[in-house]
Amino acid sequence: MKNLYIGRHSTDPEVALMMLLAYLSYMLAELFHLSSILTVIFCGIVMCHYTWHSVTDKSKVTTKHTFAALSFLAEIFIFLYVGMDALDIEKWDVVPDRWHLLRMGGSSVSGDKTTYVIVGKAQLVQCLEYLLNAN
Repeated sequence: MKNLYIGRHSTDPEVALMMLLAYLSYMLAELFHLSSILTVIFCGIVMCHYTWHSVTDKSKVTTKHTFAALSFLAEIFIFLYVGMDALDIEKWDVVPDRWHLLRMGGSSVSGDKTTYVIVGKAQLVQCLEYLLNAN
């Protein structure tokens, strides 16, 4: 991309091309009924390896700030959506007669799941700590 004429005077075409390539991979995955999330992740890995070293220094700075701003806006939207969804009273309406279905052997299913998650996370941290300290 450094040798092409599109990025010599302005960073806009290079940044737009990088964004369009990511969106193109998403659209092609949807067209062929593939996993679009995995396609975008793979596209990001390939673009990081090849495209990032081919753009000009100005475009690198512009792209970094553009994608940082877009990811920040996406996080805001997701947390607002989850927060508004959590306040929906109809989803939290529980029928008292069904509480016995959640109890099994004197312990609640959600309590067991929480314990499993905590123990699993502790084991994962120990494994990762061992791998990092082995080198």
